[in-house]
Amino acid sequence: MTVRFAEALAELEARQPEHMPEPDLERIRALATLLDDPQLAYPTIHVTGTNGKTTTARLAAALACELGLTTGLYTSPHLRSVTERLLVCGEPIDEASFAEEYAHLLPFLRLVDERVGRVTYFEALTALAYLWFADKPVDLAVFEVGMGGAWDATNLVAGDVAVICPIGDGSRGGARPDPGAHRAGEGRHREGGEGGGGAGAAGGRAPGAGGAVRGGRRPAPCSRAATSGSPRAPWPSGVSS
Repeated sequence: MTVRFAEALAELEARQPEHMPEPDLERIRALATLLDDPQLAYPTIHVTGTNGKTTTARLAAALACELGLTTGLYTSPHLRSVTERLLVCGEPIDEASFAEEYAHLLPFLRLVDERVGRVTYFEALTALAYLWFADKPVDLAVFEVGMGGAWDATNLVAGDVAVICPIGDGSRGGARPDPGAHRAGEGRHREGGEGGGGAGAAGGRAPGAGGAVRGGRRPAPCSRAATSGSPRAPWPSGVSS
């Protein structure tokens, strides 16, 4: 199947707005399974939080590239073109490669659309990042979470290193939700077999459950939260985990 960039972009854009009756990982998990879990083919750094996560993800990727590692970076949103969201050592995916990867992905998207539910814009784009980084291949990938909290599509990465940036309270009066329990759930929704091998940020628990935000204490800005004891892909040689 041959797909031009404009066609790929139109198909992707048609998946907006994202109507999700209930948040879940069923669609992205089904998609990754059909693709043979490309997101587990390389070590990953998973960056979450409310403020500073894009900058932190970019810094981590740039440092890894300076160390000689071919490093993928997935962030959101974009400014001018969707290609800005997927980079390898500072270079965004070109339109031809985007179209080629989307052509590979499209039959699987349609299959999940039919069998599980329509794949959303962010889920499709996240799956594209999983696939492109595996096809390059990269030595390491840095993923910035989106807005999905514990149900974010990026949660299928192994998360060999989880980074938690400052977590804010998005409430507007009334009862105050526990932002740590949900947003840091991005850091480790996977514990207990939910989708990868990453360890919990606070001794195996989501930080919100262990006092990283409660009790007047806050995590250090963009601090490394945890590392997995048994990553699916080996950590790059010469780099301490």
